[in-house]
Amino acid sequence: TIREGLAQTLGCNTGERWLSLAGLRRLAADGVAICWTEIFVAEPYSAVRNMTAGETAPIYELLQRHFGLEISEVEQRVSAVSMPPEIGNALGVAPQSPALMTRRRYFSDGAEPFEITLSIHPGDRYAHTQRLHRDKSRKDADAKG
Repeated sequence: TIREGLAQTLGCNTGERWLSLAGLRRLAADGVAICWTEIFVAEPYSAVRNMTAGETAPIYELLQRHFGLEISEVEQRVSAVSMPPEIGNALGVAPQSPALMTRRRYFSDGAEPFEITLSIHPGDRYAHTQRLHRDKSRKDADAKG
């Protein structure tokens, strides 16, 4: 059951029931821990907990495969935070050091997400690159209108 503070972070309602899975994410090449991730799965899909043994696919892919969900939208939010002490210890960084938290909310056709992930990255282990493409046909349409 989601408590008030966590509900606000997740963008869901207090008292909702979600399956929670958590652990370190590591680079495949050398096993270096890059972040702590907590995955929340909406209650109707909580049987996914029995499908993770031996799986390397992301949880959202398991949900798509076993429940017929199709991702229509992913909302991502990146926030600056202080490293929580217990997560800092697991990642080998100082407690309260600069960190970034990413929250991803996965939507199917409905208005409510079926999966929400929180990942906390040490500040020196996260980079975000974004490339924006300007739609020239839209610019031309605006100039004519």
